[in-house]
Formats: sequence, C-alpha cells, structure tokens
Amino acid sequence: MKNLEELLEITSIKIGGEDYEIDTADYLNVDSTNLRAEFERHVKMVAIIGFAYERALMHSQRADVSLDKIYALVDARTRNEAMDGGGKKPTETMIDNIVKTSTEYQEYQQKALEAKAEVGMLKALRDAMNHRKD
Repeated sequence: MKNLEELLEITSIKIGGEDYEIDTADYLNVDSTNLRAEFERHVKMVAIIGFAYERALMHSQRADVSLDKIYALVDARTRNEAMDGGGKKPTETMIDNIVKTSTEYQEYQQKALEAKAEVGMLKALRDAMNHRKD
C-alpha cells in the first residue's frame, strides 16, 4: 500500500505540455531556525506557484475550448455523413454518442482532463503555501 505523502514528492509538473522542475517538499518545508530567511523565500515561492497556477488555468481553459471545437466539428461531419447516406435520420443521442466515442474527441478530452489535473495540483500547492504563511 502506498503512503499518501508520496504524492508530495513531485519533482516536475507539466503545464501546457511543458515540464517544469518543482520540489514540493522544499516548498512546503519551513526552517524554524531561520524564520527571516523563510519569510523572504516564501514571497518568491508564492509568486512562482501563483504564476504557474494561472498559466495552468489558462491552458485548461484553452483545452476546454479546443474540446468544444472538436465536438462541433465531429458533430457537423456526422450530420453531413448521415444526410449524404440517405438513410434514417440519426437522433441527437446517437450523434452525441458518435462524437463522444470518436478518437478525435477522446484525444482532446484526455488533454482537457490532464490540464484540469495540472490546475488541481497547483491549486493544492498554492493553498498549502497560503496556509504556510500563517
């Protein structure tokens, strides 16, 4: 069985498809023997995490827009193919299922989910850093 604290041993994080080094254990550690230095370091670390969080959030929003766009494109293609086929008109549920099971849509959906996970990890670290200052 794994220990949940292992999750804090992250050494890199991917934001917008690019890897960034990060030492979460160091960011969350407080050297109580030199609080002045810790306060100075804390400001920089909060800024770094804040900027990374906002960048990840922007990437996540862009991934959602791309997912909506690919949905619309596959939807339109599916409707055109149905009209050209001359067969039975597909229901909205059928079209929705075709779109959501298409490889294109699933690839974009995976990217959107990964982007949301990046945001979640950075939000957790940002929140921890905010508690650290207290």
